[in-house]
Amino acid sequence: MDAQDRGCCVSPRDGSPFDRNHADPWTKRLVDVEDLNANASDAIVRAITMVRERARDREADLRTTSLLVLGAPGAGKTHLFARLRHKVGPRAVFVHIRPLLGAEMTPRYVLGEITKQLAYVNAGLRQLDALSVAALAHLEGESPDMPRAHIEALKALDAGARQAKVDSAIEQILERHPGVDEAYLTRLLHAPSLEKADLRAALAWLSGGDLEESQRARLGVQSDLAAERVIPALDTLAVCAAPGAPIVLVFDQLENLVDSEGDGGERVRAYGNLVAELFDSVRGFVLVHLVLQTEWTSAFQRALPLPQRTRLAERTELLSLPTAAEKRELVRRWHEQLPDAERRPFPAPFDAQRIEAWATQEGLTPRMLMIACREVVEEGGGDGEAGVTDALAAAWDEHVAAARRTLDEAAVDRRGADLTRLTAGITAAARFVSGVEIVHSDARKPVQISLRTEKATWSLCLAGHPHPTSVLAAFRKAVEARARGRVVVLREQALPIPGTWKAVLAAQADLRARGISWHALDRDEVVAYVALESFLAAARSRDLEDARGVPIEAAEVEAWVRSTREIALEPLFQPMIEGDGPGAESPSAGPVGPMRTPDPPVVTVVTAAAPPPDDVQETVLAVMTALRIASLERVVREVSRVKSGVTGAAVTEAADALVPRVRWFGRAVLAIGAAR
Repeated sequence: MDAQDRGCCVSPRDGSPFDRNHADPWTKRLVDVEDLNANASDAIVRAITMVRERARDREADLRTTSLLVLGAPGAGKTHLFARLRHKVGPRAVFVHIRPLLGAEMTPRYVLGEITKQLAYVNAGLRQLDALSVAALAHLEGESPDMPRAHIEALKALDAGARQAKVDSAIEQILERHPGVDEAYLTRLLHAPSLEKADLRAALAWLSGGDLEESQRARLGVQSDLAAERVIPALDTLAVCAAPGAPIVLVFDQLENLVDSEGDGGERVRAYGNLVAELFDSVRGFVLVHLVLQTEWTSAFQRALPLPQRTRLAERTELLSLPTAAEKRELVRRWHEQLPDAERRPFPAPFDAQRIEAWATQEGLTPRMLMIACREVVEEGGGDGEAGVTDALAAAWDEHVAAARRTLDEAAVDRRGADLTRLTAGITAAARFVSGVEIVHSDARKPVQISLRTEKATWSLCLAGHPHPTSVLAAFRKAVEARARGRVVVLREQALPIPGTWKAVLAAQADLRARGISWHALDRDEVVAYVALESFLAAARSRDLEDARGVPIEAAEVEAWVRSTREIALEPLFQPMIEGDGPGAESPSAGPVGPMRTPDPPVVTVVTAAAPPPDDVQETVLAVMTALRIASLERVVREVSRVKSGVTGAAVTEAADALVPRVRWFGRAVLAIGAAR
């Protein structure tokens, strides 16, 4: 899915953030009752208005403001983000940020999320365009409140006039706001007029991430954004946006900062430090922090010193559950969004007795109510007693599909998965592998993960960078780590090292000579790691629920992951447990031949001496016996190696016929029947 299409939904049943297994803050369809928790949304709108007014007054002191929103699971924290987008429209830039499991949020991470979401569309306008034209209009003395008209006027100008307008704006901003990064500002305001490939390169540079070689050539830059320029870049974004479309940073699922195993509050305090730095050093952000009320009371208040708490909770708003009248109105609004072919005169398919039972039920959250509505329509009034296993399998399918979309988007720019997210996913997976102990995980370090097995300590170095200089730097850190124990270098199979990277290829061969292992992550592995990270984050935030909308406890989710063996990816972990990484030499071994990027791992499902199976069912069963559990995509690939020409539909049909010997989890994952 193109980033600009983010948030498109195909039906109201999966379009509301109230009734999804995995709430979508970018949904286009919104089931909303304006009075429900209006205190919180109105407070945020007032904060946006205050920033806009201060930014337009040359005498006013522009500053960042911060609001804390607390609520119970399913009370509508993510819904609040969707409501604000619809309510405010292009008069603000909305950025939804959630913490990663096992990794601290940093200013560079925040910068990357902002620039990524500038490419998203809100209220029919790309956020980058809304930010830019509102800033230009304000600086020319015009109202920035009509961005569509300003965009059309800007398009009507020739290249020279457009350049002059942008250059004038840059000079005015530099005069009004000393300390902004001039080069960053220049590239930001010129970005909307760029062609697609140039725009992707510009956004990659603006994000502070690694640029691929061709992107550096397009931009005429020699290096990426240096660390010392990240805070000035954030400040530049904020002051540029503030007069017309202030940047609203909504930090969601913050309960994931609380380590269930007890970390002394380090990650919570790190977040407090981040907020303090944004609050004190950046002018014009609106910060919104969404966290479960129980975690705020039990963990955040205890871990954060007073200065951090006062910056984070400059103002606090509580989300309450809907009243009986609000629940009745929510049902009516949900009914209004049914497709014409399914809609009957209200209250059908509900009856007055059922609606009244919902209205008077204690503890019914908006999410639970919307799911109950969906169940009546889809099940014809069923009791909603579907098992937790099925609910988790369906939720897992959603996260897997989202991970695939993310990788597809990255592939357009010849990039791999976000290394921070991939690090968090691999670390999360390691927790479910017997015989592996996590020593440390920090995506900011060149050697991101350290694991301990019975036979050795392993350092994992992710070298998925798009530029040879960065890859060489990662290789050097891997060599340094070799003195402390065993090392595995990982790079996605979808990112082969080009033949023109001579120095990288030579260094890769040298790794092998030094006894360093190499593991090429295939697409299934990367999808599983990225999906697992977001899946467990949703569980920790109690955003996974059963068919009735009741949150599933994180312990149940983890038990399901462990029992399905969904993430026990032996190609990476099993060789470490056994004492040797793929292709590794012993510490005392001398140099060996040059290393090559290995072919994708192949699972042998039929011995060489065995005759090939006579039909697809037998082959599928043989594959599943070997794999135990795998994605449908993986099974199709393995079956095709044995029986050429087999289609995905044929494999699916064979798997259906093999139930219960083969078990489905959703329609994307298969397991041998003994798995639960």
